[in-house]
Amino acid sequence: MAIKKDWYQIFAPPIFGKRVIAETLCSESEHILGRTVHISLAELTNNISKFYMIMHFKIVQLDGHNAFTEFVGHNIMTDQIYRMVSKGKSRIDNVEDMVTKDGKKIRIKILTILYKKSKTSVKSAVRKTISNKLQELIKNKTVGDIVKMIVSGDLQKSLKESVKKIYPVRTIEIRKSEIISGKNKSSNA
Repeated sequence: MAIKKDWYQIFAPPIFGKRVIAETLCSESEHILGRTVHISLAELTNNISKFYMIMHFKIVQLDGHNAFTEFVGHNIMTDQIYRMVSKGKSRIDNVEDMVTKDGKKIRIKILTILYKKSKTSVKSAVRKTISNKLQELIKNKTVGDIVKMIVSGDLQKSLKESVKKIYPVRTIEIRKSEIISGKNKSSNA
């Protein structure tokens, strides 16, 4: 005997306009809760220049055949990282855990590429400057605010401005973000 399956429309969080981002088949509605949906930022915002950013949303609520999501993270395609990192350049990675204004703990991984090979002391100074500036920028922001800053590139620009006083910076990119704790169903992200 065949199991009857129904189509469910999956909606982006309010920060991305609550528009339909996917559809899925499911036999029982409770099986859809907790699923994660991955979508390119280019598809989500119709901005082809952001093709390399993959957004992750988790289904947290159902209303009939409509599934609503919240932001749980993003990452950059590995190919894009390979394009940014080249011979003769210094790569610096930062991993920062912070608590947002809305009580969620977010982990942000930052990739910094310097124009030349540099000394360990320069790398340490750059890493510390990025950490301090990020703490300053994020401390009074919600997850939604942080996502807007990452998607628009404002966070990367602010970090680059603070670091270029120490050493010439080729690129700063937020290579990954993830919500690691703090469940809040009334999130705007």
